[in-house]
Amino acid sequence: RAADDYEDGNGTAISGSEFDAQSLLASVVRHLDGNRRFTMSYEIWNSDLNDTDYEQTNTSASFGTIDRRTTDQTLTFGYESAEAYGDLEVTLALSDTDVIQDDASNQGAFGGSVLFEDTDYGYQTVSLDARVTDTFAVGNTDLTLIYGATIARQDRVADSATVNQIEFHPEG
Repeated sequence: RAADDYEDGNGTAISGSEFDAQSLLASVVRHLDGNRRFTMSYEIWNSDLNDTDYEQTNTSASFGTIDRRTTDQTLTFGYESAEAYGDLEVTLALSDTDVIQDDASNQGAFGGSVLFEDTDYGYQTVSLDARVTDTFAVGNTDLTLIYGATIARQDRVADSATVNQIEFHPEG
């Protein structure tokens, strides 16, 4: 996927709206019998933006520009089965996101801050979701009850290439 800068109603380019990203999704489904199935999928997403806005959450160039390369990979395993107590769904997901930022420029009043150092940061996430969906009737009313639990753990990692004062991570 790719897009040039969007333009506002006056024809002015909206800063930070241009992007270029490649992605791939591969999945496998194995039917174990009439009521059970196993799924596995792998997704990778990659972008390489040069001189993109440092600030990712606003259409403003106030913090200057940076080169940012992002790679996100997710591996997901799923199991589904129809049981006497309801339809069971279990999903285990492993995700790894890596961002490399370098070549900051045009920070103006913010120049020289440790925030603009070359850095490599990311997240490793593991999540497990299990839920049961049960459909039943009470009188003339059909009801659906969904219950379950989700647990997740996310580790944030960062490495500053220039100084060791702080381990820089732009998300705090």
